Amino acid sequence: MIKNKERILGAFLMSALAVAISACGGESSPSNSRKYVVSDDGIKLNGKNDAGVILDVAEYGDIFSGRPFLISYAKQQETEPLSDYGEKDTGLQPFRIQAEFGDVSDTHPVTGAEAPEGTVYYTVPERVLYATQDGYGFTEKFTVYDEEDNHTEFTMNVGAGTRHGDPVFPDQWHIRNIGQNPFSFITGPVSGYDAGVIPAWHLTDADGNPVSGRNVKVAVLDEPIDFNHEDLKDRRFTPDGKGLYGVNLDNSSGLSIHGTEVAGLIGATAGNGKGVRGIGYESLLTSYYYWEAPFSYLTDPGNVSMVSASLGYDSSYSYRPELEMYFQSMLENNIPFIRAAGNEYYSVSFEGSRRFSDECILRSVNCQFNQTSSFNRARYAVNVASLNSQGVRASYSSTGSYIWVTGFGGEPGYYDLDFTSPGIVTTKSSRDPQEYADAKDAGTPWRLDPNYYDLRKYYTHTFSGTSAATPTVSGVVALIKQAKPDITVPQIRYILAVTSSNDKTPGWSSLDYGSVIQNVEEMNNASVTLDAGWHENGAGLRYSNYYGFGVINAEAAVKLALSCDDDEECSRRSELPLQYRSYDSAPCSSSDNGRTVTCYFSRFVNSDTERKVEGSFRIDNVAFDMAGFTYAAEPDVGISECSEAGDGNLYSAYYANSLMQIEMTSPRGTLSIIKPVYANWDFDGAHFRTTNEIDVVEGEFLLTTSDFFNERMETSEVTRLRIRSVCPVDVKSLNKSMKLVMDVYPD
Repeated sequence: MIKNKERILGAFLMSALAVAISACGGESSPSNSRKYVVSDDGIKLNGKNDAGVILDVAEYGDIFSGRPFLISYAKQQETEPLSDYGEKDTGLQPFRIQAEFGDVSDTHPVTGAEAPEGTVYYTVPERVLYATQDGYGFTEKFTVYDEEDNHTEFTMNVGAGTRHGDPVFPDQWHIRNIGQNPFSFITGPVSGYDAGVIPAWHLTDADGNPVSGRNVKVAVLDEPIDFNHEDLKDRRFTPDGKGLYGVNLDNSSGLSIHGTEVAGLIGATAGNGKGVRGIGYESLLTSYYYWEAPFSYLTDPGNVSMVSASLGYDSSYSYRPELEMYFQSMLENNIPFIRAAGNEYYSVSFEGSRRFSDECILRSVNCQFNQTSSFNRARYAVNVASLNSQGVRASYSSTGSYIWVTGFGGEPGYYDLDFTSPGIVTTKSSRDPQEYADAKDAGTPWRLDPNYYDLRKYYTHTFSGTSAATPTVSGVVALIKQAKPDITVPQIRYILAVTSSNDKTPGWSSLDYGSVIQNVEEMNNASVTLDAGWHENGAGLRYSNYYGFGVINAEAAVKLALSCDDDEECSRRSELPLQYRSYDSAPCSSSDNGRTVTCYFSRFVNSDTERKVEGSFRIDNVAFDMAGFTYAAEPDVGISECSEAGDGNLYSAYYANSLMQIEMTSPRGTLSIIKPVYANWDFDGAHFRTTNEIDVVEGEFLLTTSDFFNERMETSEVTRLRIRSVCPVDVKSLNKSMKLVMDVYPD
């Protein structure tokens, strides 16, 4: 009933869900017929107007975020004044408005503010979306009753397939997976495996706005974005210094597609009747061309809120120490760096030894070790793996201890007929596909369907890879940044780690996989753990090299961002961590001439003050320096490649690296497999120094592991690093660089 009768005066309203909506059937529910063709969404009179009131839409809302519609009402004709309401007469007979599925109220459902005179709010509760078989739209029925119960019916189409909707949105299974399969794949999406975005959109920030990535400035480090695209042109943001080199380049041809695909997943405009919507659909997008825009542009918090990078540089000799300075500046300015982990699970992307590619595939081990260039080794990056629509790791998705979380990247779709499940639906080009080679989408049922060609022609359904998974995480981070504008990078990483879905999360048993323990012939048939599978670290967090801390859950992440100050671990990360580094003298040793090398770390100093530190702390980040790693010049094994590796042959070093494993054990007993045997790696410390003209072992080559995040540790406790290698390692050279570097929060 009305909460403020004096405001409405002669009118009274009723907010009610007229019928209970049940998935069990037998009761009324919205239509489950999906309409892709954009339909009118005005309010239409259904029959004779016996109640004498006309309804219209004063302001359109959104059923997927809960943003209310503003419905206006007006008299159809003059009526006699009502003496019973003597203060001020509206000329309207008393009436009430009832919606069949949504709620009608004279106050805003979030802020409680009164609706403007002559209007009411109409909202669709989240429960209505989940109670329908379709969930992407339906026809609402409004019934207006006068005081004598004469009534008039009005109808209004709401949802994706309307003039104020997003008609291709129902194909975006990564946002809401209800098992839809408009792609005609043999293996379609499996219901339930999505990013939990719609519940997150129903949450509100401190100002009462739906969480939508509102005004978060996202730098897309990629190919230029096609800002002529109908779903991206309103999202464009140009930083200070318009015309900056490599920023927002003109992409009038619309054929630089990769950056456009990424941009659509992050921030495609919602509610414009044009196509899809991004996870952070009210974020602001800036295109930074990765070949031209200086990295220094990405460190200015006035122009950049976050960076999304669906790219990598797979060469250990791409050494750029200035990048470490830029990444540190991004950390200090609370600019998160979201990065694709790589697509090399079954492949090797550098020139070198491929002799063990069959072994890595046979043994279900990642084929390439991806902590390579300075770019790939950014210590505070959120490295993103990829999930497909069946709720399991995408076939190509690189694995490793550097993974932080998993986003949604799908499979290559029709582009590669070995994988008969869909990729990701997103923006593609502002040009009609008939004007250029449509490549992956051409000839597919999704593109060729004549009923929907005009709606889909500027979009793709075959975007995949960790390139696609990364912007789904970036979109969620944009929501987090809106929910808590002052959030730090360590807080964002913490939130993603503790809210992501793992193998023990109800409904996510698809993620379950066990450890991979194999006898390695080249290591005298020794039993080696190639992948630890899902395991619990000393802080009680589930972790795996496949998925990191798990699959992003937008709702849980935004809720924790909103309550971060009340969470002890989140709150402590409001400041940047301290950095400790070990100073153990010659920490590494070997009892078998370099085939098994063990390094122990137990003494630390503060990197800034150089003072010895003691006491306990929480681990935020762990890295160790491999710059001195190389092979013994005179190995005691009769393997020619080992001799050549020790003599400086680079490709022999690649061979030796394939038969080498790096693993670390924390004081809490957590085992982290950092580089598994059979994974190819294009690194040798001597060549690293020669290539980059470094005379001595002084340039850091830090490798990281995520496994120990948030574990409590005493500075006196021992962390152990072990290298197992067929070709003997030069321990003396290794000791010239080896140290443990940890970012910590002291107790």
